[in-house]
Amino acid sequence: MMVAVACVVGCQGCGTTGRQGTSKVRISVLSEGKLSVNGRVTTTPKLTKTVKAVGGRPDTAIEVSIPPGAPQAVMVTITRELRQAGYTKILFVRPRQARVVVPE
Repeated sequence: MMVAVACVVGCQGCGTTGRQGTSKVRISVLSEGKLSVNGRVTTTPKLTKTVKAVGGRPDTAIEVSIPPGAPQAVMVTITRELRQAGYTKILFVRPRQARVVVPE
């Protein structure tokens, strides 16, 4: 009996993960127009398909890491692509930089 319960619980856990999707997708802007979606390298035209492939749903939070000095056009293009596909929770972040000053 316990084996049957464990088997059912284990199978349900695995089966529901794919249907529920993921709560956050991380996109990083790489060089030469490439993007990384949760570690999968893609291009802007294939962005929404890749987001969906990693479990992104319309209510998924999408965090886009933009390198310093990246043109605003990159953010506009990514936002347009994601919004046209129905994604609404888009957050752009830049890597934090710390400066340490040691008094002499």
